[in-house]
Amino acid sequence: MSDNGKNAALTVGAGLAGYGLGKMGSKVEASSAPDNEIVQLLRDIRDGIANIQFPESGGGSTPAVSVNIPQLKNFNTILSFTCYTTGALVAKQLPRYTVPDNVELVIKALPTNLGYIFVSNSESNAQEPNQSYWLIANEGIGYKVDYADSIWIASTVATEGVVCTVEQRGG
Repeated sequence: MSDNGKNAALTVGAGLAGYGLGKMGSKVEASSAPDNEIVQLLRDIRDGIANIQFPESGGGSTPAVSVNIPQLKNFNTILSFTCYTTGALVAKQLPRYTVPDNVELVIKALPTNLGYIFVSNSESNAQEPNQSYWLIANEGIGYKVDYADSIWIASTVATEGVVCTVEQRGG
């Protein structure tokens, strides 16, 4: 391959990689796509670059390049639920719901709460203010966990609670 052909290959390859990474970056932020979709996108870009054919002779024109870049899929539904404590500093486990990969379970203290909500990873830690994350009314936090039931809450006032939401892929 001539030097012009090599330069053209590098230019086209860099352009495709930049285009693909630009597309990937914007889609990942918007949809929080799982890692396997990102890896597949990068493989498609790599394969597209590897399959570019350049003429051996300096024909003066750069061939048209077509690379199929799949669209990352958005979630198509959400799950929301509330969870209430039964007494002051009595820990309550969130119900068992699956949280998709690379998605956060959002936990928000109810706006009517008067006291603190303690959020932690175990029953005993939720009852211990020094071992938990404190929420005030209308404050929230997100956790990337596999299941919602890996989170426990407790409150300083009986029967206060949280509302939780998470994106889901439907069938």
